[in-house]
Amino acid sequence: MRNYPYLDALTSQEYMELANVFNKENYLYNKKQYPYGPDEYDGKWSPLFSETDRLNPRNTNWKDYVLKSGYITKHNLTISGGTSKVRYYLGGSYLDQEGTVLNSGMTKYTFRGNIGVELFPFLNLTSAFNANQNIYSNCMVGTDTGNRGDVAGSALTSALLYPPLSAPDAR
Repeated sequence: MRNYPYLDALTSQEYMELANVFNKENYLYNKKQYPYGPDEYDGKWSPLFSETDRLNPRNTNWKDYVLKSGYITKHNLTISGGTSKVRYYLGGSYLDQEGTVLNSGMTKYTFRGNIGVELFPFLNLTSAFNANQNIYSNCMVGTDTGNRGDVAGSALTSALLYPPLSAPDAR
C-alpha cells in the first residue's frame, strides 16, 4: 500500500509572519500609501502579532486531530446454475470503508440477479435486476461551505486552513 503525503500546514511562526505581511499590505492599500498610492508611508501601522508572540507560539497540528488509519473490507457471494432450459444468477456484495479522516466512511450493499428461460428454441425470456444502497458518513455534514462546494467544509480542509496557534477544544 502506498501512502501519499498531505500538504504541510504553516507553523504558528510562519502563520503570524504572513498575517503581519498581509495586514501591513492591506493597511498600505487602504490608506493609498506607497506602493499602492501616491502617499508616503505614515509609520502608523502596528503588527497583528508582536515579536514576543512570534518567538513563543503555540503550535497545533490540526491534521493530527482529524487523520487516522482507515480500512476497506469487501465480501462477495455468487450463486449461479440452471438447466439447459433455465439459467439463473444471484450475487451480492458488502463493502465497508472506514476513511482516513475522522468520522468518514462508506457502507455499500449490492444485490443483483438474472434468470433466463428458453420458452421455445427460437425464443428466450430473460429478466435482470440490480439493487444497491450506499451509506456515507462524514463529520461535516450540514456545514455551510460558503458556496465553495462539498470539499470546502471537509475536516481535512479545515485542518489545513485553521490557524496553528489556536488551542484544541478541551472536550
